[in-house]
Amino acid sequence: MFTTRIVLRQLGVADYGVFSVIAGFVTLFGVMNNSMIVAADIGNTNITLAFIQDDKITHSYRLTTKLQRTSDEFGQLFKSFLNEANYTTQDIEDVVISSVVPKIMYSFNHAIRKYLHKEPLHITPSVDSGIPIAIPDP
Repeated sequence: MFTTRIVLRQLGVADYGVFSVIAGFVTLFGVMNNSMIVAADIGNTNITLAFIQDDKITHSYRLTTKLQRTSDEFGQLFKSFLNEANYTTQDIEDVVISSVVPKIMYSFNHAIRKYLHKEPLHITPSVDSGIPIAIPDP
């Protein structure tokens, strides 16, 4: 995400929230077709989830990043958030994740597979977005 922020700053973009960046990647890959996307930004302090539909964030949720959470705990949180937003797992087209916390990813990924029935797309520096980045890695 740091590299993305540098690029966006160089392009003159002032408001580049993580979900705008993720939505840009999702749109770029052509998977946003009036379906709901679950986007997750996993940081050292918080995990922020957003439901994106029709290029808009319809709902967002924040929880603390706890390394001790199991996949079942994450799964129950996902189901609770979906229910509160009046969505079902069938409404989900894809799940997109950006994370700086590798230790949490096993449980988080397993919860997505088990409860949301999706294989998540991970936004990392190795993702080929088709956008050339002419700035060296920090």
